[in-house]
Amino acid sequence: MQRKQTGLIGNHPTTSPAAADEQLLTAMQEAAAWLDSAHPGWVIFGSAALWLNGMENASPHDIDILVPNPDDSDATWDEGPLFRSRRRTKHCMKGIEVDVSEGLEIWREGRWMPVTVNDVVCRDGLRFASLPDCIRLLHLFDRPKDRDRLRRLFPD
Repeated sequence: MQRKQTGLIGNHPTTSPAAADEQLLTAMQEAAAWLDSAHPGWVIFGSAALWLNGMENASPHDIDILVPNPDDSDATWDEGPLFRSRRRTKHCMKGIEVDVSEGLEIWREGRWMPVTVNDVVCRDGLRFASLPDCIRLLHLFDRPKDRDRLRRLFPD
């Protein structure tokens, strides 16, 4: 999979865009191998999914993974003002942060709403949000960084 990329990957300067691409792709493949057995139904979203959809200037610095709500009723909420999840864990693969959120929800319209990926693309062992779903999620999240990303990726 060929991609152009500049900047930082995993908060480490890269020597070339090709090296950054390889590092990111390898981290995704390692995460996929682990997630296939640990968390069926996982999906990559966020900037990494935009990158996988061919958005060359998405510049992912981490890999965000969404997994379905855990069956464990004893799981507690990791809650912030905008997002909450039943479990949130961070891992490091190939020097890149992998953020796994189980049962992610967002506070909208006075209530908690589940964050879902409705259209999953499966390619080369990776499961990721389709470009329309990535755009929908950016609009749903509506943080300043999401609005900036939309403007940068889709200039008028």
